[in-house]
Amino acid sequence: MNIVKFPVNGFHIFSNIMFGLFVNSQMATAQSIQTDGTTPTQPANCSSDCIIKGGLQQGENLFHSFKRFNVDAGATVLFQDPEVTNILSRITGNELSEILGTLGVSGGDANLFLLNPKGIIFGQDSSLDLNGSFLATTANAIRFGEQGLLDTAPDEIPLLTINPSALSFAGVNQGMIRNESIAPSGADISGIEETALGLRISNGKSFLLAGGDVIFNGGRVNAFGGRVELGGLSEAGEVQLDFADTNQGDISLSFPDQIQRANVSLFNKALINVPANDGGDIAINANNIDITEGSILRAGIGIGLGNADSQAGNIALNADNKLEITNSVVANQISEQAKGNGGDINISSDSLFVSNKSVLQALSLGMGDAGDIKIEVPNGLVKINNNSQVFTVIESIRTDDFESIAIGDGGDIKIIAQEILLEDSSFIDASSLGQGNTGNIDIFVEADLVINSNSRILSVINPGAIGNGGNINLEANTVSLQNSSFIDASSLGQGNAGNIEIFLEEGLVIASNSAIQSVINPEAIGDAGNINIEASDISLNSGSQLVSNVFGRGKGGNISLNISDSVNIVGFGTDGFSSGIFTTTEEGGEGQAGGVTVNTDSFQIADGGLVSSQTINESNGGSISINANNFAAIDGGQIATSAASSGDAGNINIQASENLLLSGSETNFANRLAEFGDVIVINEPPGNSGFFANVRADASGAGGNVKVAAGQLDIVDGAEIDVSAAGTGVAGSLTIDAQDITLDKGSLNAETRVGNQGNISLNNADTLLLRNNSQITTNASASATGGNITISAQGIAALDNSDITANAVRGQGGNIQITTQGIFSEPDSEITAASELGIDGTVTFNTPDVDPASGIYKLPDVPIDAENILAQDLCKLEDEKIAKGSSFIITGRGGLTPTSADSLGDVDGVVNWANREDLQVSQNGAVGIRQREVNNSEKDSADKSYSDIQQSQGLVVATDGSAWLTTNAYSTASNNSGIIHPDCGTLKSEK
Repeated sequence: MNIVKFPVNGFHIFSNIMFGLFVNSQMATAQSIQTDGTTPTQPANCSSDCIIKGGLQQGENLFHSFKRFNVDAGATVLFQDPEVTNILSRITGNELSEILGTLGVSGGDANLFLLNPKGIIFGQDSSLDLNGSFLATTANAIRFGEQGLLDTAPDEIPLLTINPSALSFAGVNQGMIRNESIAPSGADISGIEETALGLRISNGKSFLLAGGDVIFNGGRVNAFGGRVELGGLSEAGEVQLDFADTNQGDISLSFPDQIQRANVSLFNKALINVPANDGGDIAINANNIDITEGSILRAGIGIGLGNADSQAGNIALNADNKLEITNSVVANQISEQAKGNGGDINISSDSLFVSNKSVLQALSLGMGDAGDIKIEVPNGLVKINNNSQVFTVIESIRTDDFESIAIGDGGDIKIIAQEILLEDSSFIDASSLGQGNTGNIDIFVEADLVINSNSRILSVINPGAIGNGGNINLEANTVSLQNSSFIDASSLGQGNAGNIEIFLEEGLVIASNSAIQSVINPEAIGDAGNINIEASDISLNSGSQLVSNVFGRGKGGNISLNISDSVNIVGFGTDGFSSGIFTTTEEGGEGQAGGVTVNTDSFQIADGGLVSSQTINESNGGSISINANNFAAIDGGQIATSAASSGDAGNINIQASENLLLSGSETNFANRLAEFGDVIVINEPPGNSGFFANVRADASGAGGNVKVAAGQLDIVDGAEIDVSAAGTGVAGSLTIDAQDITLDKGSLNAETRVGNQGNISLNNADTLLLRNNSQITTNASASATGGNITISAQGIAALDNSDITANAVRGQGGNIQITTQGIFSEPDSEITAASELGIDGTVTFNTPDVDPASGIYKLPDVPIDAENILAQDLCKLEDEKIAKGSSFIITGRGGLTPTSADSLGDVDGVVNWANREDLQVSQNGAVGIRQREVNNSEKDSADKSYSDIQQSQGLVVATDGSAWLTTNAYSTASNNSGIIHPDCGTLKSEK
């Protein structure tokens, strides 16, 4: 930030540009002033010094009319004031007026009007000498309300007794007004310069130029505590005159809308200077406004001036088309040791260009609030470049022999535009170097906001400052930060940093070592601000970051992203640091780190990108929560929390309703580490994709917990989820709720050196697949107890040397509990809970949905004695049939019945026994085959088709003892019983 402190010595103004185009070379006659005879003006002719008397007085107005009016170099021309309010002089000839000497009013406080449509020039040595206000115009007439016009035709002047009400322009060949004056004009009461140079009016009065075009070629104007207004019309219309007896000046201009305006240009170190004890306004209304080549517009309260009630005036720049400020300054400031409130800077144009070390500043170096800066370019481009600045600042000044304590609040900055381009080390800054709160920055962009090439938007509490930082609020279609550019709301003093709020219709791109940050720096006291972003998508790449860090005393701010489409975090920068999101409480800091919350549809972090919350002191780290439909961390993308001292690490909570992929490692990590040294590394081995909630070596803080919820979870190609503790702090726990989990050369780790933490829980999965040396481990080193592993999945497969281990060295092994319908494991894959020197843990398998007793019938308590169920007399008759007790039937598959008293029912899937139609059974039970002829066609058919095999229903025994199975179930009452013992003979029964 380059604060412009105006020098004590004045500018040395040189101008080699002559106004020959407008000066009649033949005008050097004996009479520089010549009346036209329409007013009783005396003298009628004047060639050098003169006091102009007479004229036509009507009420409070005194009129003079000239054919020619010039003031020669070194000459003094004064209008005598007979105690009227206004002295009005018109030039009716065809020559412009050239004021090369002194022009003024003698003997009173009348306002002086100079009207010449052909043009008016103020030379380098020109000056003003009057107590009232001064208006020079190239209008064609001056209106006096309904009384009529004072025009520039050499006609009789009508009765005009009231104050002038308007300047009337015909809009054809309107003359210009040019100021080149740098003549000494007395002491500079603002104290900024020793001597005022240029045209000067009395303090508190108005200096008004209304063209045609208005040009300041190195010219200067001083109206301390008064009003300077420049402008003009290039079309027919009227500019209203407003009279008000205030300390901002007696007269002001009001320009019409929808009428083409003329141009205003200030260059070659031109100056408009109005600071005083109070008041002091500058207004420019034009089509195009150019403020270039070291020119300055300066308002405010002068050095050592003012009081608690003083109010500085405003600067208003209104351009219908273009406003350009190049290598120049527009400043409204409360100067050193001054008191009072600063005025505002208001800019309205169709486009605004601030370039080449230009400055727009509302500054307080004394006791009082700085003014606001408001820029309205709703339909065009605001371009601020080449080391230019727009800022409102409170600044105390301390040197060996001088001190000025600034006490007051900084002003706000508000910019409304179609597009904004901030580039080439340019700043928009609302900061404090004194005592007081900084202002807010509000930027509203219809299209795109681009911040490029080491440029900044800042709200900073600087070293030694006391007060809270202002907020930065951005609304746009898109925002792009590129090439080491920053949006920064930080504190290096005493006070809370402001918040950063960004609301976008579309995307945010942060690239090439750029950042959005809120930081409590070393020696600072106060809390960091929050960073809240709403957009359709966000991209962080090439080392770009979102940061909320604590190096001093105070809490870190939270970072919240609500992104409707996608978040992409990729790569690292030229300094070796990862792209990402960071909330850290650093070494030497005192205060908890902020948290990170991301809500989006798709989240991807890749190529060494990192989302991290760390603690490197006794305060706790922040937590990270990411909610997405789809999540991917690939090629070294990491989500990490860590404890590197006595503070506890934060938790990680990741939810991906559809797919969650962790894959691979950063291929360039080794080269990055070798080139840049100790870059941010969370996991071990370095560079792997994954989630890490770790305790680093020599740290005593506890590790964070990791919770993952997903539809499909894939951890592949070296990726991992790690909640290990390498220090003396206990490890966190890992909980995963996912429908399907695949580890393919992936790992879940919860290793610890102390305590009995570091647990892993996999809940309610349909499938869990481990392959290619995948690992689920809760191993413990030293005397720590191994963590527990709890797995609940419908099906589990561990293949290709994949292990599930909860081992220990000197402590007890952890417990592994697996609930599943089935587990498939190859011989080279292990499930262990062992301890080398201590007590082994347990491995438990639960199959809660399988009932071992399902389908099994209870057997009798007393075994059956076969002797009791077999009759000794097989053919014992009762009621002329085999007795029931003499039957012993065993049927069913395998010959087993459900109980000793029941027959086995039909069993599904058993093929029926085949029935032989040609089977013959004799009366004695012999079985034979009934033969029949088969013709060739039948034989051919038989060769091609076969009968279905059917279940046997009976058994007959032939006389030779051979047994035949039959498909017919024969009744025992029949003469042809299906089962007939040879000793029983033929059974007969009566019907």
